[in-house]
Amino acid sequence: MKKEENIRKVFLTLADAFDRETIENNMELFNKIKSEFENYNLDEKSFIFQKYQMFVIDYAILFKKAMEVPEHKKTWAYQFILNGDLKKFVRNSIDIYEGPCCGGDKESFIIEKYIKAIREDKNYSLHDEYDYGNGLEKAYWSPIIFKDTDEVFELFKLYIKEIRDIAKNETFSKIFNEKINNEVK
Repeated sequence: MKKEENIRKVFLTLADAFDRETIENNMELFNKIKSEFENYNLDEKSFIFQKYQMFVIDYAILFKKAMEVPEHKKTWAYQFILNGDLKKFVRNSIDIYEGPCCGGDKESFIIEKYIKAIREDKNYSLHDEYDYGNGLEKAYWSPIIFKDTDEVFELFKLYIKEIRDIAKNETFSKIFNEKINNEVK
């Protein structure tokens, strides 16, 4: 049970970091959206948010079809690439477990391999080598925490499931709704 609780805490920490980072990086847009909808009631805001989520999913489907991605067990991840959730998951995982040094290069390398894995329905190693002058060594852009794209798929799937399970929890839902109501005011 202790292990599951630790995993839950890590996922909650990642989710909270995603929220903060997204708002901080898009503060002007955040304030514009917030002011645009400040006079709406909670039902109206929920309806608009539902429509937005449908738009994101529809966009992911259109993009996937336009790119002629074959349907298989990994294509579900495209919507999370497009909405930025996968990128945030990968970057925050790197920052937490490896530190921020070279995090951008590692993130780009992982996402690039992840997209290739989806398109080709294959598993790719995330261990890359580079000749720094002393023979081949582990490349600085190779992550330590993920060994291959299948591991990223599985951990990201667990992360998404954990977030959904947490959201279904009555106590969490009550706290989350209170938090939203307080932030909206």
